[in-house]
Amino acid sequence: MIGSVTRAFDFRLKGLGLSREVVGRYRWQMGWAVAMAVTDGIMANAPVMALKSMAAEPWKLGVNLALSSVGMFASLWIGWLMARRRKKPFVVVPGLIYAVCVGMMTLTDQSLVFLSLLGVAMVFELMTRPAVTAIVRECYPAEVRSTLMGRIRAVTSVVFVGSVFGSAWVLDVVTKNGGDVLGAIDVLLWVGVGMVVLSLLMFWKIGVPRDGRGEREVVRDEGEGVTPWRTIGRDKRLHRYLLGCMMFGFGGLLYVSWVPKVLTGHLGMGYLMAAMFLHVLPACVQCVVVAPMGAWLDKVNVWKGWSCIRLLWGMDAVLLGVAILLPGDGGVALGLVVMARMLRGSAMGGSYVLWWQTGIHQFASPGADTSRYMSLQTAMNGVLRLVAPLVGMLMVAHGSLRWALAGGAGVIMLSVVHAMYEARREGIRPELANTASYEKSFEEKAEAVRTAG
Repeated sequence: MIGSVTRAFDFRLKGLGLSREVVGRYRWQMGWAVAMAVTDGIMANAPVMALKSMAAEPWKLGVNLALSSVGMFASLWIGWLMARRRKKPFVVVPGLIYAVCVGMMTLTDQSLVFLSLLGVAMVFELMTRPAVTAIVRECYPAEVRSTLMGRIRAVTSVVFVGSVFGSAWVLDVVTKNGGDVLGAIDVLLWVGVGMVVLSLLMFWKIGVPRDGRGEREVVRDEGEGVTPWRTIGRDKRLHRYLLGCMMFGFGGLLYVSWVPKVLTGHLGMGYLMAAMFLHVLPACVQCVVVAPMGAWLDKVNVWKGWSCIRLLWGMDAVLLGVAILLPGDGGVALGLVVMARMLRGSAMGGSYVLWWQTGIHQFASPGADTSRYMSLQTAMNGVLRLVAPLVGMLMVAHGSLRWALAGGAGVIMLSVVHAMYEARREGIRPELANTASYEKSFEEKAEAVRTAG
């Protein structure tokens, strides 16, 4: 385990047999991800900023997630638009608009406007996801793709922790000394803007093969004849994958917006302690776990990977739900929260790698379908981000936090059962053993066609 973590910081990628070009792409992507992690750490404290410095009511905490769904709906169109075009502009242009939105957050001290701008910023950040997924597939060999993405996630976890902890510490000190907290928030947000711009400059330097105008074509692409509806209709495996992701995503989004309220309200934590349990502890665990988990995900069927990840994530909701039934000033409740956050951290890195970067590679054929399939998954996530937080808001407004936590835990556990069933069903097919065998099956079919011709 320690060796795997150490290897995550080996930027020369020793022992993987990769070319100089691949290593160069990895380093630029690492730089992009590290710079973005600084901004992500600052933005992760935005809900607590709104709660403690702008007196936000708990129900408002779901606004940013609901608004961010717009970006995911837009990705359905963008995924088709970019399928056979250069991918990098579809990351850089939305990224610049994201930076502008973060800068605009400094212009208000109204919690609803502040959280709404956060949601709009997320719209444009999420629009980049299909392009990133396609670039990752084109830039790295299937045998080590999740390994490399896991290593990047391990490094960015360390940076994210430092950014979350540092920004929370600044706000805690300013608050305790009676300083200008809103002014400190503005300074932190402008630091985030600068890091976004720096990250985009590094992303532009990634040398994407064939200039990103369409990934290597192993099967003939139907071009303009392909539509989202035809794609969904012809691929039953994709049906099942989207269903599983929908259950998992709905359950997670049902409760995640109200975890800050559990910590600051039920347990009475301040900025620093809330940041510790919301972000720092899970990210520290993620840093240790994600590199070896990424290497494991390269070797297994995607359903097997998801069944493990979803079980760990679901236990976070279960244990938090038990914790709020106990006295907030007791050691047992705090112990359950520690355990919940550690389990969440164990799942976070693998979930990110599969959901956003490599999971869809076991369903889309190599080629232009990568961004199309990813746009379908992202658009589905948009529906979840719109509906699940609203359902959670109704649960909290007309019931209690317990309803949201219990509902989230139940739906996630249902997705675990579904993933286990699908893993068993696909286990008898050798071409579905992992991403490398799946992509190799297309190459073998293409070679057979060429030979027959």
